[in-house]
Amino acid sequence: MRIKQSIAALMVLILTIVGLNSMTTSASAAADYIQVSRQVTPGEITTEEEVTVELTIQGTPPVSVIRPNDVILIIDKSGSMAGDKIIAARDSAKGFIDLMDFNVHRVGIVDYSSSNNVKVFPITTDANAAKAYVNTIQASGGTGTGYAIDAAVTELMREPREGAQPVIVLMTDGDATEPNGSAYEYALDRAAAAKEQGIVFYTIALLNANDNPDTSGPNQLLTKMATTSSHHHFVLGSVGLSEIYAAIVKEIGIASAYDVTVTDYVSEHFEIVPDSYLHNIPQPTVSGNEISWSFLELKNNTLNFTYKVRPKTQNPGVFSVSTTAANVTYKDFAGANRNKLIGNKSIKVKLPAPVITSIVEPSGHPLGGNEVQINGDKFVNGARVFFNTYEARSVNFVDSKTLRVIVPPGSQGTVNVKVQNPDNQFATGSYQYMADPEVSSYSPTEGPMEGNTVISMYGNYFMPGVTVKFGDKSAVITTQRTGFLSLKTPAVTEVGLVDITIQNPDGTSLVIPSGFNYLEPEIPKLEITNVNLNTGLPEGGGTATIVGKRINPEVRVFFGDNEAQVKSVVSTERIQVIVPAGQPGKVDVKLVNPDGEEATLAEGYTYAYPDYPAPVVNTINPNQGEIQGGGTAFISGTGFVSGVKVLVNDIPATVTSNTLYRITIVIPASTVEGTFDVKVINPDGKEAILPASYTYILPPPPPAPVLNRISPDNGLITGNATVVLYGENFMGDAVVLFDDIELPTTFVRSDQLRIVTPASDEEKVVQVRIKNPDGQTTVENITYSYIEPQPEPVSITSLNQVSGITAGGNTVYINGSNFQRGIRVFFGDNEAEVKSYASARRIGVDVPPSLTTGLVDVTVLNPDKGQFTLPGAYRYTLTQPTISSLSVPSGLTTGGTIVYINGTNFEPTMSVTIDGTNTPFDYVSNKRVKIVTPPSQYAGEVPLVVTLDNGESATFNFTYEEPPKAPAPFIRAFNISSGPAAGGNTVYISGHNYVRGATVFFGDVESPNVIFNSTTRLGARIPAGSGVVQVKIVNPDGQESNTLEYTYQ
Repeated sequence: MRIKQSIAALMVLILTIVGLNSMTTSASAAADYIQVSRQVTPGEITTEEEVTVELTIQGTPPVSVIRPNDVILIIDKSGSMAGDKIIAARDSAKGFIDLMDFNVHRVGIVDYSSSNNVKVFPITTDANAAKAYVNTIQASGGTGTGYAIDAAVTELMREPREGAQPVIVLMTDGDATEPNGSAYEYALDRAAAAKEQGIVFYTIALLNANDNPDTSGPNQLLTKMATTSSHHHFVLGSVGLSEIYAAIVKEIGIASAYDVTVTDYVSEHFEIVPDSYLHNIPQPTVSGNEISWSFLELKNNTLNFTYKVRPKTQNPGVFSVSTTAANVTYKDFAGANRNKLIGNKSIKVKLPAPVITSIVEPSGHPLGGNEVQINGDKFVNGARVFFNTYEARSVNFVDSKTLRVIVPPGSQGTVNVKVQNPDNQFATGSYQYMADPEVSSYSPTEGPMEGNTVISMYGNYFMPGVTVKFGDKSAVITTQRTGFLSLKTPAVTEVGLVDITIQNPDGTSLVIPSGFNYLEPEIPKLEITNVNLNTGLPEGGGTATIVGKRINPEVRVFFGDNEAQVKSVVSTERIQVIVPAGQPGKVDVKLVNPDGEEATLAEGYTYAYPDYPAPVVNTINPNQGEIQGGGTAFISGTGFVSGVKVLVNDIPATVTSNTLYRITIVIPASTVEGTFDVKVINPDGKEAILPASYTYILPPPPPAPVLNRISPDNGLITGNATVVLYGENFMGDAVVLFDDIELPTTFVRSDQLRIVTPASDEEKVVQVRIKNPDGQTTVENITYSYIEPQPEPVSITSLNQVSGITAGGNTVYINGSNFQRGIRVFFGDNEAEVKSYASARRIGVDVPPSLTTGLVDVTVLNPDKGQFTLPGAYRYTLTQPTISSLSVPSGLTTGGTIVYINGTNFEPTMSVTIDGTNTPFDYVSNKRVKIVTPPSQYAGEVPLVVTLDNGESATFNFTYEEPPKAPAPFIRAFNISSGPAAGGNTVYISGHNYVRGATVFFGDVESPNVIFNSTTRLGARIPAGSGVVQVKIVNPDGQESNTLEYTYQ
């Protein structure tokens, strides 16, 4: 049985190696299975702050490549696992085994509790035997996690399978308890030693349902043990344990990268903040400004590594956080060495903002000139100081905490003080300009006791909010400026002199002793000072304005003995009245208040007539009209006065306007016809007569209507069209006859009517006539034609594409007018499919194929038969391929790079060449094909050409690159560092960049047998020797490793 298993394992290994070798050329060179990026937060700091650097490593493994794995399941069977936990652990482990592919992988089991109860089920490909063993596991005892790890390592190293990756999957529910006093550290140390020997370490913490994962001891321990943070899992209770095992088994053997080292080189402007990286899994190695993380594999996930940096100097600027050497080195699934640079980021470093803590002597006169001391921190030589918007011209930089400043002039009050460093960062404080008010003059200096005397006061340093008191009474300030006050005095109860006190809001003040004299109040009385417009006609009716004092709103007004009507009371000092009629001559004007108080202005108003000359009438035009009157006539002459009257045949006419030389009247109606006198009478009674000057005549009979034309003269048989009829002598309530059909009209004016046409059941011509209410009818031969509806005119204005290949299928948008739903479109004789109806102005169609090239007409046909053709609007051309991009623009000269060519109009029968070499391709679609690049003798840019059967081609450049040189091997550690002088024992050497066929030298003596375990692990048989020798590894390409000491005992 053992022999059969060995043979089977050997066959799997051979198949795996053959598969890997066959894919090395094509896959390893064609794809990049990791992505790395950098973020810095924040992007701007001061010289005293820190920034977080985050490196993100994203893996994307090739799903078709599986590396053989030898897996040890370490299962905790301590007493705390009793009950549901151990049942869930057994079931989950068996589920893990069921999912393993034993054609590729092997599995072993270590179940443990106390140090004396660690059992091992050897690595096997017999799934049933492994599951049968799992069923025997029972819970009891302590938790010797470190001992279990040692047992698992021993089993994995017992007969290591060449090319297989050793893996440990550890599941426990509690803190390690053995050995007593150092169980935690021992378990962590053994896990670290296992990882040093190239073992991938998965951990699963089986926590209680109410545990906090962030503070749980077992969870913290297992997190640190795992190869990376993505190799650690936890569950609360037992729920989800089987799913975690299933997830792990799915990714066993699949990885994006192996032997990964992430190295960041912090630039000289920054330093790494100590311990800012301790939360990372795995822990990084830090040396000066170099920080690196090493781990055995990267799965299909994302790892985030963070640490902090801080500026090393006090110099501001924009600096790169890293050097250009920051990189990720790893091996892909075929063992090829890869190197990927990590992009850089810049950080803006600025000085800290200044701070003001105090200002010594924080107030002074508005004229400035005094020195103040500003205390604070972070002041910089060259700092500027502003008092509000006024900059101090003298700033003495004492040190970073002290400035001495000469205060500039300013406005009285509190202002902001700003200290602005040369980098424009600033701090603010406050300063107060203070000065007692000053008064240079004011007037008046006396007024009545009732106050409200308006005083204008001139001076300086009057602040907003200033108060003024007369004695102990506050004045009302109506206007305030720095050098001027306008105020009203307060009322007082006693006459005499009082002090004037001016006080600013900041406490500054001025007292003017005996500054104002209050006088006895005057006794007011009714009086008239004057009458505006104090002359008028004896018949009165004009408006006069009386100005005076103490006029009551109920006042009565008399012109002589005649009382006037009060038109409006403007105020107690002004009223308007309508002057009553009076006799020519002067009269007194008297006011009488309701309390009987009177005031009289002697001879205040004069009644008088102007001395007008007698009027003269020359003509009247027109001089005749119909007896119903109403017409306008114009009378010319001289001496016409406002208020003039006109009579025609002794009948009063309406005067609408008049000047000295012309009167406009409306002729009055007359009951008789004939010729009569026209008389003009001025208001003063003087008159003039124009004898037999106006003739009344009888009106003529109404004329018959005349129809000249109609518009429009045709319309649809559906009717409801508005028609306008033009002619003469139309009357209100006239009707229109369509043949014998009488239609109502809208009367516009005597030469225009409007109608709405009735519907007709057929196309025909009707006679149109107009009949007035008096029965008179038009006789002109005017007709209206009923017609069938015509299709709406449709048009094409443009196409968004005017050419395309003969295969058609491209979408063209046609712009025009009156497109109807259901429209049809033709390209030449071929009908296109209408794909979209956007609007009556735009449709989208798929162009039909054509057998020939050249121009064709484009025709649209509406459902109502409306049609339009745009001649030669579209051109058919031969299919022209294009190349827009390559998925991989470059590859190695060894060839084998998988490249997707993206473009248009590709065909399955076309040809592809690279630098003239015909290259097979896989046809994906008419926009994409896949090729594998052939080898090239030279590196550099070459043409990639696709050619269609019709001879049309497209070209794009592809770049061949020389293969990268493999890195030198590196020795990290030995599993033993000393041995017998006779040699013969085997040492396992961990490190990276090992290559199959490498040799190992102990001093100058080559090891007789080297076992290639992986790129990170070699086994070497130690030759005989003596003393301390240097051990080195030499790869087949001649690159040598560093050396470590080995001691012969």
